[in-house]
Amino acid sequence: MESLKDLERKISENMSDFYEKEMGLRPSSVRTAIQGDLVIIRFENALSPSEVNLITQEAGKRLIQEVYEKLSRQIFPGLQSLLRQLTGKEAVGLEIELH
Repeated sequence: MESLKDLERKISENMSDFYEKEMGLRPSSVRTAIQGDLVIIRFENALSPSEVNLITQEAGKRLIQEVYEKLSRQIFPGLQSLLRQLTGKEAVGLEIELH
């Protein structure tokens, strides 16, 4: 039986590959935390240098947030499938926050 830490590690590894395939950029690290039925996946340094520059301005941050929200709707089915394979559970939502 797989431990919670092993599952979190496996999700992080697979999400790093998934993000690179879908977004064209590999995050410097991916951290996963599972709390009950909630899976939190954090991508660090997952924005391009241009995106990082844009989010320093409020209007740029809103633009990048809007783009990523649209992209998230497009990649959500693939993300659901991957999480179902890894956890046996169904993903019901996706939230993106930029910092």
